[in-house]
Amino acid sequence: MYKITLIILLTLVVLSGCEKVQQANENLTKLTNKVVTKYCSTPKEAREALHLTVKKAIAPNEISISCAEDIKS
Repeated sequence: MYKITLIILLTLVVLSGCEKVQQANENLTKLTNKVVTKYCSTPKEAREALHLTVKKAIAPNEISISCAEDIKS
């Protein structure tokens, strides 16, 4: 009986962790969408300045955002 209870408790712990990861992913997706939408609605010249600021802030890492408007032209 002890082993079954332990297995059930461990399963619940793992599943609750998965739910938290899923919630974090959903929140990150919403936040990313909001930030990228604002970034892409900024005039192209201003985006270039923002890009340099972000590049310095996250160095040595890099990110890339391709706005639909830029891809079409």
